[in-house]
Amino acid sequence: MKSVYFNTQLKLIDPEAFFAQRLTIGKNLRFIRRRLRKESINFVAKLVGISYAYLCKIENGQANYSLDVFFSICKYYQINPVELFNEKFPEQYHLPEIKKRKRKP
Repeated sequence: MKSVYFNTQLKLIDPEAFFAQRLTIGKNLRFIRRRLRKESINFVAKLVGISYAYLCKIENGQANYSLDVFFSICKYYQINPVELFNEKFPEQYHLPEIKKRKRKP
């Protein structure tokens, strides 16, 4: 049986587009948490009321989450949910790239 997906206007959308949107939302959530708020994933997960692993999967675009979870995350970040669908969301914040630390052998 083929899965059916709808967008916010309840129009039938392609499953690939659905998963691309889920990746965009996750990428934007991670950007807010790491770059704008500088909070750990454990800290945010506890305050939102979900597990660390679940939030990790949401940020990686791997989890199917309810609207309740989505809106509670948006409420915590004090962000309009519609902004998370914008692929160019991080570009409106001109932040320097994070340099990865080199591990000591």
